Amino acid sequence: MYERPDVPKDNPNRNKIAVVVLVAIALGIFILGSTLWRLANVHSALGSKDVSRAVASATVSDESAQQLAEASGLTLTGDDVECVLFAVVPSGDSSELAGAYLASIDATAQSAKLVSLPVSASLPKGDATATLVQLYGDGGLASLASSLSSGCSAPVSHAVVMTQDGWSAFLDAAAQGSSALKRNATKLMGGIVKSDLDATGLLDVATKALSMGVSAEDIAEAGTAEDGSLDAAGLASLVGVLA
Repeated sequence: MYERPDVPKDNPNRNKIAVVVLVAIALGIFILGSTLWRLANVHSALGSKDVSRAVASATVSDESAQQLAEASGLTLTGDDVECVLFAVVPSGDSSELAGAYLASIDATAQSAKLVSLPVSASLPKGDATATLVQLYGDGGLASLASSLSSGCSAPVSHAVVMTQDGWSAFLDAAAQGSSALKRNATKLMGGIVKSDLDATGLLDVATKALSMGVSAEDIAEAGTAEDGSLDAAGLASLVGVLA
């Protein structure tokens, strides 16, 4: 019996092939959806209004900066300086401060520096004092950023809360240069708990700091006084406000 060549023939494996194709499509949709959901949750940590409000409370008055300069025998540089506060916590849901850093970007001097802050050091809090750990535990970023700005004349412009693992990954990528930051941007953002910066702003700040010479292998250490308080004038000098 003659059979036309353009008539499709039954394939005994047709149903199996169809099932495999459908499973592959379903799996692809699931993976895509999971990835988009994960990225959406990661990016929701960025551009935080709570962090923006916390940073807004961190202001440096000309009067307090001048008083600090006179008391320490230093002078105001008048440089355009911005500082990004990095608060490092053990895990994403922790309110305990494990580490604190200031990334200073001096646009006038075209220089940048990463400064490690001793979290056991104290700063003025009203009529008393409190350690950086206590300031963060009691009042979060707002308390910490405000105390650093008012007590040390460090102009905290932005803030980022990161997990310890995320911070370690950030330092590893930073040691390789700005290209590594861009390549690992999505991975690094997974370690961010919250920040007032969006993804583009965060990457821009990191790239700018690296281009101005900040080094993850050469972190400056903020000093402390004999009474255990943070050396305010020393920190202001490190970030470029005093000289």
